[in-house]
Amino acid sequence: MIPPISPTSTPPDSRTVSISDVVALHYPETGYDYRGLIQAYDLSGNLLSEHALPGRRKPEWLVNVRQSGQGQLQLVLQYRVYDAQRWQDAGSVQMYPEAYLDGQSSTVVDLPVTGWPEAPDLQLQIRLSIAQTPQPAASGCPFFAGRTTPELPTRPADAPVGIETDVTDGLAPLTKPEQVLVKDTWNKFLAYQDMLVELFFERLLHEETDLPACFGDAIDLVPGYFAGLFDLSVRQLLPHTERVLRESYRGIYPTQLQGPETVVEFATLLADLGMRPHHWVTARRVWMWVLGHVPHLEEYDRENLDKGTLSAAYRFFTLYILPPALSAIDRYDTALTPAMISEMRRGGEWLTDDALATGIDFYRLLFQTHPEIIPYFGRADVDELATHLMQTIGFLIRSLEKGRDMSYELRELARIHAAANVPADAYVKINGPLLSVMKQRIPDFSSEQEHAWGVLLERVSNVLRQPVLNQHRILGQASEFLRLVAEEMAWEPANYERRWNEIEREVRSTGTYTHTYEELAYGAQVAWRNASKCIGRIAWRNMIVRDLRHVTDPDAMFRECAEHLRLATNGGNLQIVMNVFRPKKPKERWGPRIWNGQYIRFAAYQQEDGTILGDKANVDLTQALMRQGWIPPVRKTAFDCLPLVIDVPGQAPRMYRFDADDVLTVPLEHPAYPAFAALDLKWCAIPAISNFRMNIGGVQYGCIPFNGWFMETEIARNIWEEGRYGKAEDVARAMGIDTSSEQTLWRDRAFLELNVAVLHSFTKAKVTLVDHQTASRQFLVHDQREKRAGRECPAQWSWVTPSAGGSSTPAWHHEMRDFYLSPSYHYAADKWMVVDTDMVLAGENGAAETSSETGRILILYGSETGTAESYARQTARRLNQHHPLVMTLNEYDTTKLDQERVVLVVTSTFGNGELPSNAMKFLARLKQLPDGTLSRLHFSVMALGSTIYPHFCAAGATVDRELARVGGNRMVDMHQGDEIKGQADTFHQWLDLVARLLGEDPTSTDGSQSNAARLTVSFLDGGQRPALVHELPRRRLSGVDVPIVANRELLKEVIVGSRSTRFLAFDIAGTDLIYETGDHVAIYPKNSPALVQHLCDRLGIDIDGWFTTALVDQAGNAVEGEHAYPQPVSVWQVLTEDLDLTLREPVNELITALLGTASDPVDREQLDVWTELLSRGEEDAACQTLKKFITDTFVTIVDLLDAFPSASLSFVQVIDLLPSQKPRLYSISSCSLVYPTEIHVTVGVVQITTDAGQTRPGLCSNYLAGLVPGEATVRVAVRTSNFRPPLDPQAPMLLVGPGTGLSPLVGFLQHREVQLRALRDAQHHSARGYGTPAGGETSPKPLQLGQARLYFGCRNLNDYLYQQELENWRDAGVLTHLDVAFSRLGEQTVYVQHLIGQQSQDMWEVLLQPDCHYYVCGDAKMADDVFAVLMNIAKTVGGLSHAEAVDFFRKMRHENRFVMDVWGVLLNYREALAELQDAHYSQGERWLEQVTS
Repeated sequence: MIPPISPTSTPPDSRTVSISDVVALHYPETGYDYRGLIQAYDLSGNLLSEHALPGRRKPEWLVNVRQSGQGQLQLVLQYRVYDAQRWQDAGSVQMYPEAYLDGQSSTVVDLPVTGWPEAPDLQLQIRLSIAQTPQPAASGCPFFAGRTTPELPTRPADAPVGIETDVTDGLAPLTKPEQVLVKDTWNKFLAYQDMLVELFFERLLHEETDLPACFGDAIDLVPGYFAGLFDLSVRQLLPHTERVLRESYRGIYPTQLQGPETVVEFATLLADLGMRPHHWVTARRVWMWVLGHVPHLEEYDRENLDKGTLSAAYRFFTLYILPPALSAIDRYDTALTPAMISEMRRGGEWLTDDALATGIDFYRLLFQTHPEIIPYFGRADVDELATHLMQTIGFLIRSLEKGRDMSYELRELARIHAAANVPADAYVKINGPLLSVMKQRIPDFSSEQEHAWGVLLERVSNVLRQPVLNQHRILGQASEFLRLVAEEMAWEPANYERRWNEIEREVRSTGTYTHTYEELAYGAQVAWRNASKCIGRIAWRNMIVRDLRHVTDPDAMFRECAEHLRLATNGGNLQIVMNVFRPKKPKERWGPRIWNGQYIRFAAYQQEDGTILGDKANVDLTQALMRQGWIPPVRKTAFDCLPLVIDVPGQAPRMYRFDADDVLTVPLEHPAYPAFAALDLKWCAIPAISNFRMNIGGVQYGCIPFNGWFMETEIARNIWEEGRYGKAEDVARAMGIDTSSEQTLWRDRAFLELNVAVLHSFTKAKVTLVDHQTASRQFLVHDQREKRAGRECPAQWSWVTPSAGGSSTPAWHHEMRDFYLSPSYHYAADKWMVVDTDMVLAGENGAAETSSETGRILILYGSETGTAESYARQTARRLNQHHPLVMTLNEYDTTKLDQERVVLVVTSTFGNGELPSNAMKFLARLKQLPDGTLSRLHFSVMALGSTIYPHFCAAGATVDRELARVGGNRMVDMHQGDEIKGQADTFHQWLDLVARLLGEDPTSTDGSQSNAARLTVSFLDGGQRPALVHELPRRRLSGVDVPIVANRELLKEVIVGSRSTRFLAFDIAGTDLIYETGDHVAIYPKNSPALVQHLCDRLGIDIDGWFTTALVDQAGNAVEGEHAYPQPVSVWQVLTEDLDLTLREPVNELITALLGTASDPVDREQLDVWTELLSRGEEDAACQTLKKFITDTFVTIVDLLDAFPSASLSFVQVIDLLPSQKPRLYSISSCSLVYPTEIHVTVGVVQITTDAGQTRPGLCSNYLAGLVPGEATVRVAVRTSNFRPPLDPQAPMLLVGPGTGLSPLVGFLQHREVQLRALRDAQHHSARGYGTPAGGETSPKPLQLGQARLYFGCRNLNDYLYQQELENWRDAGVLTHLDVAFSRLGEQTVYVQHLIGQQSQDMWEVLLQPDCHYYVCGDAKMADDVFAVLMNIAKTVGGLSHAEAVDFFRKMRHENRFVMDVWGVLLNYREALAELQDAHYSQGERWLEQVTS
C-alpha cells in the first residue's frame, strides 16, 4: 500500500527571489568580450553573496541566483576589447526585486545601463521569479540518497534453464503478408522506441533477476544492444523495401560507438554478457508483451498479436532472433567443454609456474606489435604486471573449471583499465600476442586449445571493454553538447577547454558528470527546441528551469511540484517552467520517477455495464492506484483528479494530492450553444508533463516535470477521441448538428465548434491558450529563425500540422524533416506498468526506510608529515556548507561507519607501503568488518605518495580496497597524487569532483539562506590572556622540545651564501623519545622572527597579541564545528610555528582574496588578470606559466603582499588560507647503541635559485643551520623505519649513499663497529678459555665481520663528508671497501653508479651471497640509476635473463635485504626533477628497451 500524504500549507513569509536569465540588449556585437557580477545585499546594505558572470562574446547568461525576497540586487556589466586583458565597467543597475514582481510569480525586467558611450541604449534584461517554498538544505544532495542497486534474489531452483536445440523445427516460414505485418509493427514501435526499448529491458530484468548482475557495468549499454539486434533482424525482411526515400524513423538512435554492426555480432556480445537460453525464452515472451503496448496499433495488428505463438511477431522472434542468439551461446559451450577446460587449466599451470618470464614474453610481443599501446603503461611496473597477468589467467581458468563466478574480478579489472584510460580497441589487440606466447610456452598446444582460448579471451575482452565503451558514449555526447553550449552562448575558448577537462576527469572517475546550472538550463531549453513533435517551440528560450537536483526526499519533491503548479499558473498568465530532479546514476535501474503522465490526470472508472467513466487513457493507472490504496470520491465524476505518485529508489512509491486551490480547471462552454455547457465538461489549465525523460550530453534525467500551455486542439481531441472521453456525438447533438450521415460532415463541423468552445472558455477564464492558426504561423516564424541561426529545424509533419483545419494552416505545405538531435526529450516507460501488482521491484523495501544516518560529511586523514592533514582541512574548508567533521583515521570509531553517508579519506603512504601511524588502527578495525555490510556508504580516497618509492600510494589503495570490500560505493574513484609531479593539481581535481557531486555549481549562488559557517577571530585583552603559557596545548605539533648540543659545518671550506652541510646533535635524555638505528627524526621548523614581524606589520596586528577562533553563521551566531584555535593562543606562536609562510601552490584563493581588497586600479587590474588566468585550469599553458612566475618571484606570502600595496588580507584569511607547517623528516646519523641519549642528523642547507633569480631557502635546513648549541631547542619526534642494519655481523653489506645520503649509513657503520667490538671480545674470551665447548674442542673458528662496501659520492675533497671517520672505519676493518666518486675533481664526471659498474664482477659475487644486504640512500634519480647498473650486472656478469634478474632482486626485497631510503631531488632541482618525472612516467617504453637490449 502507498501511504497517502496530505498537502501541507506553506508559510507566506518564506519567499525566495531567483534570477534565471541575464541578457544584455543593444550592445556592440563585435569587438568586445563581456562579463558581469551579481551582488545581493540585505536591507542594511550588508553584502550577502556575489555571483560572477563569466566572460563571453555574447552577454547572455543562464544563472541560478537566489536571495530572500527582502533586499537589493546590483548587477555590474563589464567589457573589454577582444584579446585585451583589461576589463572596464560598462555600468550597473540596482533593483528591489519585490517591487518589480508586483504579485506575479515571474516577470522580465528591462533596466537601462548608462555610462558606456559605445552603447547609449544598453539595457540589462533580467528574469525574476519568486517562490513560496524554501529550498531544502544542502544535505539533500544526491549522495545523501540511499543505495539504488538492491541485492537481487537468485533464480529459483526449478526455473527453466534450457531451450530446445533447434527452435525452428516444424515452424513455417513467415509469409510475405506476415513479413509486411512485422515491419509495419516495428515501424510503429520505432515511433516510441525510447519508451518501448526501456519497457522491454526493464520487464526482462524484472522477470530474470540474475541479469543485472550478469550485465554489470554494461547495463546502461545493453538496451541499445537489444534494440540494435531487433532493428537489424527486422530489416532482413523484404530487403528491397530498405531502399528508403523517406521514412519517419530510420532505425535506432543514437548509434552505439564502436558497437556491433551485424546480427551475429549483437548476439555474440549479448551471449558474452551473460544471456543464456532461458533468458532468450523470457525475452521472446517480453517481446510479445511490449508489442502489445505499442501506441496506435491498428485493429489488424492486434488481431495478429492475439494469436500468441502463432502470430507473425512470435514466429519472427523464433525464426530470426533465437537462432543467432542460441548459436552464439552454443559456440562458447562447444569450445569450452569440461574436458577442454581441464586441458586449458593444465596449460595455465605452465604459464603460472614461470609467470614472470611468460608475462615478459607477452608484453614484449604486445609492445612490439602494437607500440601505440605503450603510453598507457607510462606509470606501470611492467614486470609486476607481467607476473600478475599470468597469475590472473591461471586463476581465471581454475575458477572456470570449478564453476566459480568471475564477474566481480573481471569488473574490477575493467574498472582499473577504464581509470587508466585504456581505449576500447586495445583489448582485442591483446589476444593475438597472448595466443602466440601460449603456443611457445604450453607443450602440445593444439588447434582445439587455441580455438578454446580464443573464444574465452574474446568473451573476456568483450566484458572488459564495456566500461570504456560507456565512457566513450558519454564523453562523445558530452563533447557534442559542450561544443553546442560554448558556441551558442559565446564562451571564451579557455573556459571551454577548462570545462571540457573537468567533464572528462569526472566521467573517467565516476562514470558520469554533473552539469552546471547554465548547462542544465540551456540543455533543457535546447531539448525543447529539438522536440520535433512540438509546434510551440518559438518560446523555447523562455523556459524557467528550476534546479532541484539536491531535492531527493519524496515529500520535498512533492512540495516542489506543488510550487511548480503555482509558479506556472501565475494567476492564469501561464509561465513555462521545468522542475529538474536528480539524474539517473550509472547502472541505476530507474532513478526517481513520477508515475503520472501529467500532474493533472483524470481518473477512469470501469462501470458495471462495461462503459468507462472518465479519461479512458487512464484506466490502467487508475486501477493500479486503487490497488495501492487510493480511495476515489464516494460520488465519482468524469473529472476526478488522480493522486500524484512519486517513486524514489530505495523507498516505496508515495501518493500525494494537490491542494484544490493549486489545480486550476476551466469549465467549457460555447458562446453560441448554451446546451454545450450542460455536458459538464472542463479541463485543467496547465499541461504539466511528468513522465518524460531528458538526455543532456549523455546524462539521463528521468524526473523532469515541465509545462507550456495548451493549443486548443489538444484539449478538443481529449474530449473528442474515442480512446479518451469519446464525446463526439454528444458534442454534435448539443450543437444541433445532424449525425445521421457522414455526408453531413458532422464530425468536421462539431469538432471545429468544440475548438471554438475551448478557445472561448479559456479566454473568458483569462488563462493562456493558443489557437492552432496562430501556433502554425508561430512555428513557421520559429523555423525561419532557426534557419537564419544556421540550424535546421527538425519537425514531424503529422504532429506539427494541427488536427483542426490542417490544410488551412500554413504548415500544411511546409516540407519538414525529422532527425535526431541532442539534447532531447524522450518518452519514458511507466514503472507501474513493468512491475508486478505489488509495485515494488525485487529487492526493494516495501515501505519507506528509516535510518540513524548522520547525514554529514566525514573527512578522515592519515598523515606523518602534515601534507595529508593540510589537504583534509582544505577539503573541509571547500565543503564548509555541509559542516564536515575532520579527524585522523585512528580517532574514528569504525563501528559507526554504517551511520555515515559520505566519507572522504586523505592519506599518505609511509615506510614500506604502510599507512601513517595515525591511521593503522583504523585499517585494522576496518579489516574486521564483514563483506558488504556498508552498502549505503559513499566514499572516496585521495591517496598521496611519490613514484620514487616502490609502493606508490599503496596505503590509499589499501583503504580504498577495504572500503569497497565492506560494501561502500566509490562516489569518485581514488586519485593518486604524485609528490614529484602535480600532487597539488591532482588533489584539486579530486576535490573539484567531490564538490560537484555534493552540489557545488559555479553558475548557482544561493543568498536566500546559507548553511556555510565562517571562521572569525576574537583578540583578547590583557585580562583574558592565560597566566601559564607553557601549559597551553599545542594544537598542531606533536613531539617534544629538545636542546641542541652540537651544530657544526661538515664541509672543509664554506663560502658565505654558498653551499653548506651541517652536523647537528639533539639531546633526548629526560624525554620519552627512543629510536633505533636507521629511523627518521621529524623536525618542526619555525619561521624567521623577521618574517613574522613583517607579516604582523602588514596585517596591522600585535605580534604579542592573543586570540581565539569561532565558527559563526550568516547572522553571526556561533555554530558547532571544528575550527583552528578554540583555546587562547598567541599570534607569535601561530605565525612562527603553525603556519607555513612560504608561498606554495595553489595560490588561486590567495589571489582572489587580494583582488577583493585591492583599491589601486593597477593592482586590481593585475590581480584580475591573474585570477582569470588561474581559473582556466592546469591544462592551460598560460595558467601554468603564471603559476611558475608567481612561485618563482614571490618566496613568501609577505613578498606577495608587498607586491600589491593597496591589497590586504585579514588575519582570519591568513589562518584560513595558509597551509599548516609540516615537519621535515631526516635520516638519523647515529646508532642508538652508541648514542642512546642523542640523535644526530646530517643536513644539507638548501638554497634553490628560481628562474626569476630569487633564492628560495629550504625552511627547515636554514632554520637548523642558525641554531646555537646550548641556547636553542628544537621540536622533534621519532618516526620508525624499515631501514635497519643486518643483525648478523657476518652478513655482507653493500652501502650506497652519495652526499647527505651518507647520513643513515654513518649510523650503520657505528652499529657495525659495535658488532666488531663484540666479535673481538668474544674471540678474546674464547682465546682465554672461556666458553670452551663440551666436546673439548679448544680451537674455535675465527669470527669475522662480513664485507661492508661503501660507495660514497661528492663533488670534490671539500665535500667529502665524514672523511676521517670513514677512513678510520676502513682502517679498523669495519669497512672492507671504501669507494668515493668525485663528480668535479677531474676531467671526467664520476658518479657512484660508474664505480659500481667498474667493479661489476666483485659486486655480483657479493650480491650472490644469500645473506647480502643492499642499502641505498639519497635522491631518487641516483637510486634509479644505480639499480639500472645492478640489473645490467645481473644480466651480463650473472648471465640472468631479464625475468630472472627481476626475480633475483624481488626476492631480496621480499627478504628485506634490498632496502631504500630515498627522497626527491635537491641539487640541480629543475633539471633533475624533469629527468625523474620522465623516468617514472615513461616506464613502458623504458622497459621495452631493457628487455630487448
